Amino acid sequence: MKFLLPLLVMLLAACAQQPRLESPLRPARATIVSYTLEGRISVKRGATARQAALVWQHNAERDEIELSGPLGQKAARLSRDAGGARLETASRETVVANDWSSLAERVLGVALPLDNLAHWVTATTIEAERDTQRDPVGRPLRVWDSGWQINYLTYESAAPDALPTLIELHRDDIDVRLKIDTWQLD
Repeated sequence: MKFLLPLLVMLLAACAQQPRLESPLRPARATIVSYTLEGRISVKRGATARQAALVWQHNAERDEIELSGPLGQKAARLSRDAGGARLETASRETVVANDWSSLAERVLGVALPLDNLAHWVTATTIEAERDTQRDPVGRPLRVWDSGWQINYLTYESAAPDALPTLIELHRDDIDVRLKIDTWQLD
């Protein structure tokens, strides 16, 4: 019994000395070209609002976005490659366009910034550097790009290369909120 207390103290001391990682080590955001993210998105235009869970697989050649309703039922699949952009709904309707923005305009009546969104979600904004407000470690907090205001509300940790976990986009009467639950870099 007299050995149990010193052993317990040593174990606790060893645990206290182990560094805790706030988040996975990440490469510099500008070098990320391929990822999968899972989360939720809400889009509001005027009085109309839509929400969905999403899984997005992105690389330079192709995007696949699965949208699901609140009970997990598949609502739609969006895809993009060199041949154009496509939306397939749960009711098996298909809409095809030349690119993401044209597809969004045909389906939603508004050109959402889907081409730029692939960079915005990683907080990589090459064209908008002059219009970027940054936090003390250099991460974007507020960016104006292509007429959109992008607000980075939270990151996965305090690390300089941490990825965003809550993003809001605003332009005219359109508000988009993206909550990212998990990141996987491929």
